[in-house]
Amino acid sequence: MRRSFPVLASVVGLALAASLASTMTARGEVDARIGVGAGLATIGLHGMVSSSLASGRRRSGAMASATGLPEWVGGQIEKNRGKAAVPGAIGALLAAGTIGALWLRPDASWRVGLVAFNLAFQVGAFVGEYAVLTSQARWTRELAGWPARSSGS
Repeated sequence: MRRSFPVLASVVGLALAASLASTMTARGEVDARIGVGAGLATIGLHGMVSSSLASGRRRSGAMASATGLPEWVGGQIEKNRGKAAVPGAIGALLAAGTIGALWLRPDASWRVGLVAFNLAFQVGAFVGEYAVLTSQARWTRELAGWPARSSGS
């Protein structure tokens, strides 16, 4: 997930930017459909990050208990997962709210601001989630190589 995340986040970011552009220029069903598609892609990406971090937590916890590492290692991994949970949950709720606003109120003038705020927030959330995914991958690599390094010393 760590390697594919920048590509997926870029695609979703471009879809959100297309949604903003279509909301600013077009009115009606076309821009609502683009916005709904971008919102669903955003929710899907946040869900994939959450499930990837949860599975990494289980895998790292099992490696830590099998190798006899201290308990704080699992706590640190859980802390990293918690750092990504907040912007991911807020981002999913914001995307769902934007979907509802675009679908139910296609003629509202305030939805341009909502879509712009959604785009700005999602970019920041994706950057934060990528940092946590990278940290999680580093912890997993260190845990996997821990017995080999400690037994050779």
